Amino acid sequence: MRLRHAVIPVLALAGIAVMVFTINSGQKELPPVPPVAKPATPPFSVFIAGAGLVEASTQNIGVGTDPAGVVATILVKVGDQVRAGQPLFALDERQARAEVAVQEGNLRVAEVNVAKFKALPRKEEIPTATARLAEAKALA
Repeated sequence: MRLRHAVIPVLALAGIAVMVFTINSGQKELPPVPPVAKPATPPFSVFIAGAGLVEASTQNIGVGTDPAGVVATILVKVGDQVRAGQPLFALDERQARAEVAVQEGNLRVAEVNVAKFKALPRKEEIPTATARLAEAKALA
């Protein structure tokens, strides 16, 4: 019995020791990793680089599209005056064209099915269907 009572505290102390070891080993400072490739260098001898927010002269204007997509063409240049409703960019249309092609294929399949159902019953199927009807009536 005494051995059973001693096992639980020993396991608890072992768990605490493992916890302390894990915490200490996880807090080591990792050396910096060198970059995979050198950063791009500008082709100019003198240049200015920066990051920031482009703001309109009057107020910030949100620009977005209802269907998300990749910008294929930018239709304005820096400094251009734009009017309300003027397109600023064009999205890549490949996904939309593929979806249209799929839906056109589905339409053709549906049209073929409708034509098949409108052509029913075919003359060669009438005797078979009449025999099945007579058999069903006889069994009922």
